[in-house]
Amino acid sequence: MKLLRKVMSITLSISIALIFIFNNTTYASTQKINPPREEIEKKIEEIAREKGIPSVILKSIARVESLYQQFKPDGSVFRGSMGEIGLMQIYNRSGYYDSNRLKYDIEYNIEVSADILLSKWNNYGSIGNMDPNILENWYFAIWAYNGWASVNNPNTGKKINTYQELVYAVAEEEYGQKITPVDTSLLPQTGTPDRDIHIETPQPVHYGDIREYYQGDLLEVEVGNNLTVRNTPGGEINGHYIDGTVVEVIEGPELADGRYWYKVIDRTTSLKGWVAGNWVKKVGTIYPFDDISRSWAKDYIVKLSEMNVISGSSDGNYYPDQPISNESMSILLAKALSLDSEGFDLTYNDSVLISPWAKEYVKAISKANIITGNHEFHLFNPQESITREEMAIIIEKAFKYMDEKKESKEDSISEKDVTNKDDDKSVDGEYEQSASTEESIKDYLDYDDVDEISLNAIKAVKFAKEMGILEGKNGMFKPNEYITKAEASKIMVEIIEKIDKDESTN
Repeated sequence: MKLLRKVMSITLSISIALIFIFNNTTYASTQKINPPREEIEKKIEEIAREKGIPSVILKSIARVESLYQQFKPDGSVFRGSMGEIGLMQIYNRSGYYDSNRLKYDIEYNIEVSADILLSKWNNYGSIGNMDPNILENWYFAIWAYNGWASVNNPNTGKKINTYQELVYAVAEEEYGQKITPVDTSLLPQTGTPDRDIHIETPQPVHYGDIREYYQGDLLEVEVGNNLTVRNTPGGEINGHYIDGTVVEVIEGPELADGRYWYKVIDRTTSLKGWVAGNWVKKVGTIYPFDDISRSWAKDYIVKLSEMNVISGSSDGNYYPDQPISNESMSILLAKALSLDSEGFDLTYNDSVLISPWAKEYVKAISKANIITGNHEFHLFNPQESITREEMAIIIEKAFKYMDEKKESKEDSISEKDVTNKDDDKSVDGEYEQSASTEESIKDYLDYDDVDEISLNAIKAVKFAKEMGILEGKNGMFKPNEYITKAEASKIMVEIIEKIDKDESTN
């Protein structure tokens, strides 16, 4: 009997242990544990920016509300003293929101909190021009998020730190973001301010990271029912877009009534008008790359993309403001000018550093003697960025190559003519020239920083200026400043257009 009891006891213990293990596995599988704080912060940032709220505001609110907890250590939902739910402590006694999702869907909990904060914005006092990307303008909305109550009036002394002061403190101490507080003398000594109170923005101002959209961006409507379309920013109602409608931005952003507005069009129904940017998200662009809608060079980039001369990164971006490297410029030129690499081998001392996908183009550009690297050390420097004076040399060499190619095809000039022409133009960017020639070129260029231009580049800079392809900026040439991918795109299109025009007239 004792042995039976012992066996039963052991069996029961094993069963309990298995149940415990099973329960723990269930908690993990249903995500009843808190994700890492970094993961939560990233999700808050994404939602806040799309909703038109500076992310540091919403992250700091989460920190004050729950210490970034959706669940307690035992897997139960983190609740407040009045039944508030989860990470953002959503009060849902009215049942307006889905309580089950508030408990177990962290993303939904964050989205609801953003909508609640937006409902306070512009309805509880106003500050300055109500630009939502100015952090100081959120003071009253943050106050109201916790309840439009006198306990959050710093003049009453009912709290050591009011709710909005705690949010500001978290922003500065944990995220390094200073927010200038409101002058308390502008607030009543007791009670709460009138809801129509207006004060000027505290100085100095600090800016957030609200996501803005631009011409050509494709936006998807994200609302529970319909998104109002207006004839002007904040103006009369012009119609509605249903949830999920994809629209194209044709104008904006414009600030009005505390929101950023965008003029959009639904290409399916042709309904056009202004919508608030708080209930849309970017899902694409009409352009070949996601990040060129704001670029001054987008038309040039689009043209090169249509010609299959350029391609973006794997993330769908082109990064137009980044400097262009030797190997990237080689690809542009080799494709645009239809250069071939046949019979040419790379002998640069750093050939192994050239990206595999760029090698054939580097061969072609080297064979054409347009970009030939550092002669002294026989290096191509594939990842090195191109300066403005180096680009001038490349421009001149590109035209020289195309001229010689055309002359060779037409077979219309003598060997002597070719020799004479070579005496005048550069083969490798270096010139045999007298001091007087150099001085006359400097006088012609009339750049304030002309003395900073290298001797071997001075004639190429003159050539590029005469062609109208690469000129100065505010009286300066800035020879050592790097050329961006946007600038390189413009230069490449202009080279192509001038070559095409020349060929069409001959």
